[in-house]
Formats: sequence, C-alpha cells, structure tokens
Amino acid sequence: MGLRILLGAAVGGAVGLVSWRGNQTANLVSVFPDGITLIVLVVLLSMAIRVVVHRPSAQDRASAVRAGMTTSSVAGTVFGSFITALGLLRLGAPSETGLAFGFVVAFGSAVTCGALATALWSRGRAIHAA
Repeated sequence: MGLRILLGAAVGGAVGLVSWRGNQTANLVSVFPDGITLIVLVVLLSMAIRVVVHRPSAQDRASAVRAGMTTSSVAGTVFGSFITALGLLRLGAPSETGLAFGFVVAFGSAVTCGALATALWSRGRAIHAA
C-alpha cells in the first residue's frame, strides 16, 4: 500500500509542477495549459500503474484494479491540490466554485487515465497468468 501512495503522490506532484510551469498567463489558471501536461499525466501514471500492477502482491485482476485505482486516486488528489493552490496564489479573488472545478477536473482526469491504464495493464497480466 505504501508503494501505491508514494508512486501516486510522485506522479501527482510531477504533473502538478508541469501544469504550474505551463500556466504563465496572469489571472488565468488551466488544468491542462498545454498538451505536454496531459502527455506527462498519461505516461507517468501508466508507468506507475504498470509497476504497481505487476508486483507479486497483485496476483489477481481485482487486486490489480484496486492497486491501480489507489495509485491514480492519490495522483489525482495531489494534482488537484496543486491546481487549487495555483488558483489561490495566481488569481486576485478566486471563487470557491472555480477552485472546486479545477480540483474536480484534475482529479477526474487522473482517475480516468488511471482507470484506462489499469484496465490495460491488468488485462495483460491476466493474459500472461493464463
């Protein structure tokens, strides 16, 4: 469980920093300011989930899915926190609705990418195990 959380936090932090760097326009905060942020999210999350799913503790498909979703949920929480912090620092008078929307988009995109990666990697594991 510790590895899942550590990898998820590392992925969320890395994507959050890339997004933070891409947000250069004053008084504007975007979850995906450029295409590189989305690519970094997909690649890092896919790599982290592959590491977690192919560990000996993830023997069956259900445990592999739980492991992948834990990793992507932690990544989404950290990424969403970065976007919320960015909104608080960059915007003159941030609205709670805008900050919540940014968090939900960041969290949802990480969980969606994580679900797709988990499905792909756990399916491959099930095929190799058979």
